[in-house]
Amino acid sequence: MFIANLTRDLKSVFEVKKIVFSSVLEEQECIYCDILQAVNDIKGEYESAQVKGEIAMIAAFGKLKYGFFHKQIIRGDPKIISKFIFSNAEKRTALDYGDKILQRHSVEFTYFYEGQFDLKKNLAGVAYAEINKGAN
Repeated sequence: MFIANLTRDLKSVFEVKKIVFSSVLEEQECIYCDILQAVNDIKGEYESAQVKGEIAMIAAFGKLKYGFFHKQIIRGDPKIISKFIFSNAEKRTALDYGDKILQRHSVEFTYFYEGQFDLKKNLAGVAYAEINKGAN
């Protein structure tokens, strides 16, 4: 429902090539997005969602400067930024991996999605699954 739009908007605001929907941090130079709650609604031909989550990045200690997220938000396209509410509190945590120390920066957000709802596209797989389920 909202994942493709959220991915596109996060890439645009934070100027990264990759968004990973996970809370497990393994690679650098991408945004990790952990969705904590999504409230979805469909009314006629329209769908909407209010999505709460946390985004994070990891980098070598000292490479990612404090305030990165907020600087990108300020520089971002106002039309895209208006779909978000970002927390003012950017968290920074050191991660000790034994041979190296990384830092994790994160910020919480709420994302508001609205779009067209295509009943045929969204229910095509459901109808097929229901038909096969009844055949057993």
